[in-house]
Amino acid sequence: MQIITPAQCRAARALLNWNQPELAQRCDVHVQTISNFEKESSTPSKTTLEKIVSTFMNEAVVFTEDQGVKLRPSFSRSYHGAEGFRAFMDDVYETARIAGGDLCLLNSKPSNWIVLLGEDWYYKVHSARMEAIADKFRLRITTREGEYNFISNRFAEYRWVPRHIWNQHSFYAYGDKIAFLNFDHDDVAVFVLTHPQLAKTHKFLFNLVWDQYSIIPDTPDHKPQKIKKAPRL
Repeated sequence: MQIITPAQCRAARALLNWNQPELAQRCDVHVQTISNFEKESSTPSKTTLEKIVSTFMNEAVVFTEDQGVKLRPSFSRSYHGAEGFRAFMDDVYETARIAGGDLCLLNSKPSNWIVLLGEDWYYKVHSARMEAIADKFRLRITTREGEYNFISNRFAEYRWVPRHIWNQHSFYAYGDKIAFLNFDHDDVAVFVLTHPQLAKTHKFLFNLVWDQYSIIPDTPDHKPQKIKKAPRL
């Protein structure tokens, strides 16, 4: 594992627009450890330095041989199968916990989540932890018209999309990341790209669907309301 200098640590934070407390939280170390390192008043242990480097590298920071720091144009990661899907959901949770903001899931099919994650893990682990930090984010989910299995309704808003534009290829925009999810029977492949501008663009596209083409689901207190006729894709 590459070890960085105090100057590189300061520069990497600046690239990501992080303050010292945010870096400390992401690394799970005390903020004074970061402060002392950057002031060059003390050197953290090798384990702590490795945590710092890994945290930056996970956000597409590159440390160059000439003591420089730069961002990759984009940073990708893939997840496969049930175990990979849980790791992906861990990343969604950590991003929601730390960065908060808008989380947008298009073309969700709740049964895919339950089949791959299992009801116990989804409800007892993921749902509970997301609900505990629900004040940090806004999660909106679109699913197929007529779907009533709103498994995340304790911490998310749901709307339907018309049947003719819904498909099982989902995208999930969260933080500076955009994930593309391909479900195939009881398996899944997830491809995540860390790219702030692309994530922003997909959130904009999601908002178009949400505001103009989605349907508010009917409930005992509410009948379906079509907002606007959706175009065929």
